[in-house]
Amino acid sequence: DVLLMYAEACLEKGDIVGARKYLNQVRKRARESSPLDAKRVIQKYVPDTKSTSLPDITSDNVAEVRLAIWNERRFEFACEGIRRMDLMQQERYGEIMTAVYSNGYATEDVDKGRYYTKERELFPIPQNDIDLSRGALVQNPGY
Repeated sequence: DVLLMYAEACLEKGDIVGARKYLNQVRKRARESSPLDAKRVIQKYVPDTKSTSLPDITSDNVAEVRLAIWNERRFEFACEGIRRMDLMQQERYGEIMTAVYSNGYATEDVDKGRYYTKERELFPIPQNDIDLSRGALVQNPGY
């Protein structure tokens, strides 16, 4: 996580060489990891890894490198519960959620195409915190 955050920070300050260096360090670790898990008694699936698996990112295009970093975060942290926060930080939450739910992934037909609203980007403020603030805090819209 730290290497990918640093790669993104390098990119945002204009250091594309540094961004690629840390992104490729993560990809190298994944590329060279053993596909066999010594803790498992039976290995159900052993991916075919080759020297060409997960090649280094060599692009000089800032947008391409940024997308490569974002995708690497998506793959590295699958099932870790940080995707929403990543999308929020990248300011892509609305775009991605609208696309997902307009393509039939809504839980009910009534939700299709209207899952995303600007209010869903904010979490509710706990009522106890609002009460303790003596009116200094107000609830986020939509809650």
